[in-house]
Amino acid sequence: MLTNSRAVFPSPSDSTALVDTRTGPPMDPIVSDHRLVDPQPTAPRPHDASMSANALTRAFPKALKEVRLHLCQTGQASAGARKFLESNYKPIKQSNPDVPFLVREASGTPARAFARFERGVEKRVELDGLSSADVEKKIGELLSSSA
Repeated sequence: MLTNSRAVFPSPSDSTALVDTRTGPPMDPIVSDHRLVDPQPTAPRPHDASMSANALTRAFPKALKEVRLHLCQTGQASAGARKFLESNYKPIKQSNPDVPFLVREASGTPARAFARFERGVEKRVELDGLSSADVEKKIGELLSSSA
């Protein structure tokens, strides 16, 4: 009989029931664990302003290797990019923890976003003077245009 820290697995000739060593009661041999599955589909959650239901809060394309956002810390032309960053950085990183999302701040720098894809393909969009909503739309278009 093979044993690991979670369950006891019977050999083909053994007629004992599969036992979950964490809880003790016999398990159905067809079910590999005791996850509860909701048979009813869940209703969509109401819209939350801090986490919009768009392409930025879902997983990025696999071809995307890096996102860079260049902006000025104080310039009026970068205000929309700063606002976008404040409200969307956390949900983006939660959805895509392995994709580098770099922020480069420099005085007088025009707001731009760069996306680097597989095989060295890099694309960019200008964000100078745009509102936060327009910045979100432009970055969404940039990321969906995967090579």
